[in-house]
Amino acid sequence: MIGKAKIPAATDALPEDELDLVALTGMILREWRWLLVGVISALAAAVIYLAATPPTYRADALLQLERQNTSALPSNFGDLFGQASSNAPAEMQILSSRSLLATAVSELHLDWSVRGVPAPVVGPVLARHDILPRGLWPAYARRGDAMVLGLLQVPPEWLDRTFSVTLGEGGALSVTLPDGQTVTGQVGATIERREQGFALRVDQVTADPGRVFRLSQVSERVAVGRIAGGLSAEEVGRQTGILEITYDAPDPVFAEQVLQAVLDAYIGQGIRKGAAAAQKSLDFMESQIPQAEATLRKAEEALNDYRNRSGAVDVSIETQTLLGESAALENTLRELEVEGKDLSERYTPAHPMMRQYMDRRNALEKRQAELQKEIGGLPDTQQKIANLTRDLSIAQETYVQMQTRIQELRVARASEIGNARIVDRAQAGLSPVAPRSRIILLGAALIGLMVAIVVLLIRKALRRGVEDATQLEDMGLSVFATLPQSALMARAPKRGPLPLLAKERPDDMVVESLRGLRTSLHFALLDAKTRSIALSSPSPGQGKSFVSANLAVVCAQAGQKVCLIDADMRRGTLRRYMGGARGRRGLAEVLSGQAEWRDALVDGPVTGLKFLDMGTAPPNPSELLMRDRFAETIAQMGEEFDLLIIDTPPILAVTDAVIVGRAVGAMIGVVRHLTTELGAVMSMAKALEVANVHLAGTVLNGFDPAKATYRPGGYQYNYYYSYRRNPYSQASQADKAGQAQD
Repeated sequence: MIGKAKIPAATDALPEDELDLVALTGMILREWRWLLVGVISALAAAVIYLAATPPTYRADALLQLERQNTSALPSNFGDLFGQASSNAPAEMQILSSRSLLATAVSELHLDWSVRGVPAPVVGPVLARHDILPRGLWPAYARRGDAMVLGLLQVPPEWLDRTFSVTLGEGGALSVTLPDGQTVTGQVGATIERREQGFALRVDQVTADPGRVFRLSQVSERVAVGRIAGGLSAEEVGRQTGILEITYDAPDPVFAEQVLQAVLDAYIGQGIRKGAAAAQKSLDFMESQIPQAEATLRKAEEALNDYRNRSGAVDVSIETQTLLGESAALENTLRELEVEGKDLSERYTPAHPMMRQYMDRRNALEKRQAELQKEIGGLPDTQQKIANLTRDLSIAQETYVQMQTRIQELRVARASEIGNARIVDRAQAGLSPVAPRSRIILLGAALIGLMVAIVVLLIRKALRRGVEDATQLEDMGLSVFATLPQSALMARAPKRGPLPLLAKERPDDMVVESLRGLRTSLHFALLDAKTRSIALSSPSPGQGKSFVSANLAVVCAQAGQKVCLIDADMRRGTLRRYMGGARGRRGLAEVLSGQAEWRDALVDGPVTGLKFLDMGTAPPNPSELLMRDRFAETIAQMGEEFDLLIIDTPPILAVTDAVIVGRAVGAMIGVVRHLTTELGAVMSMAKALEVANVHLAGTVLNGFDPAKATYRPGGYQYNYYYSYRRNPYSQASQADKAGQAQD
């Protein structure tokens, strides 16, 4: 007696999915073809991108800034507080300023735009590679095309608007203006429309006749923005005062020209700034010279007059020392007063710089007061002479300093030295910095691999079909056989006769698995009430008719008397395996009393096999099967045949299979690998259980080892490919010869 399978209760959930890394890894590795497709596709896209993307070259230069003191204090005093700096951040902002870049734009005419017309789709590739004959698509840009402009002037309303220039034979030019008008000219000659303020001169063209160029004069703001987008600067090290400036462009020569123009503009700006500052200071100093000279003469006259009136000739050495120190302190205090004004604008009174300044000033003022007190203690004559001498000394020193400063400012104004110098001039590298082919190809391969893995995981998550026999066994269902996928049936026509695999290819592994099913059924039916089995499935397309037909042939080849019955009186397809036309008598006529079952039987394709077709499709197949005549017919046929194999409709579609199951010895469900959902299998078992029909077991059909999930103990699936008999071997040929003799 066949053991009764334990069917999960209605409230039981399906087996829970568990994250099995080994299973996922095995599944991904078995789908290596999809991984390869993903990687190759990504690499192909990367190659197309690299072919269509123009290279980017980088020009670099080094610029050294003069160290500047951020305060008006002496250099050693500023260094004490760490105020000496290269001022690099401010200079980097100046380098990218619009006013500076506008100078480079004007010098190189970077507001002129000349570009070829790209071909559709393959334009960037065609512009970089000579892959088409020169005579094909003459208007579109090719590698090596160039146009050099000597003059371009457009009215303000045409700024940022494009017009086209077509090259003709012999250097002829045809210019289509933004207003739709066309003017002609020659290379090297000026083309003008004075009434509109338009002028164009093309100095040189390197292209084939028929080529079209697009020209435009962009606004200064747009041109400056283009340069700023490729320009960058950073300080080398910390507080070194050396800037590394780079510029990226598609052409290395153009990159060098632009970067050098920016550097020259920066140096020129610094020179002009220094010259302007020197001229401003010079004008001020020259305006103060007459007053200083008058003050000097007045001091000299005052001292001489007093000496003449008092008869005094000179002062003592001690008095001279006091006078010299007092004059020096006076000059220092004046300098500190200027510095104090500058510091008060930069810092608050509580700032350390301001406190240090006040301490130094207080000390100098205190010393000056002490000197004045000492001078006040001298005799009147000596005191008067000392004061007059001090005034003269201060006036002389002031006048000399002003004269010296004027000479320095004149030299600074005439010199071409700015606040920076170029250490390394602009130079572009020999190889492009972008796109980075190796990184892009490697990244594309990794992305393609990851996308393929994600797609496989999504497919697995969405695919809820039976993956292997263990899932059915976990539900309490016996698995009589696992049938591999048949390549022959995969190519079977959708209409017309279907091949009998068990007859045409007896060495196929599917047939070998059917022989195993035959053996299992032989022992399973020993205690059955009738030697009959019914095959059904949860839904159409699971292969129950294929299993029924080929199982019947395999059993007949083993010497059994087998009758194959098509009980699917709605959409029966067994006649496509067994042969014959529609309309002949069959099960429908037997159950309706129009024919006897013996008269309706036909011979099968092999010895020992009889076939009972479905007959003419009746309007009430379920009612016919419910009649006692069906059970009586099965009982009578069971006495004459060793095995009855009945093909029934899907269980979840109609109730016919449940009715048939009550009259047969065993009910077998056919499920397809990765197609039949686990929920459908459980619903099939529940439907049979409610009708008190025993589901003896299942057959897993269409098993594909390449798509199976690896599970411990699942290594036997590989035997379907490794343990096969060679149909052309000597042993196989001998077996066939023996069968022919029998």
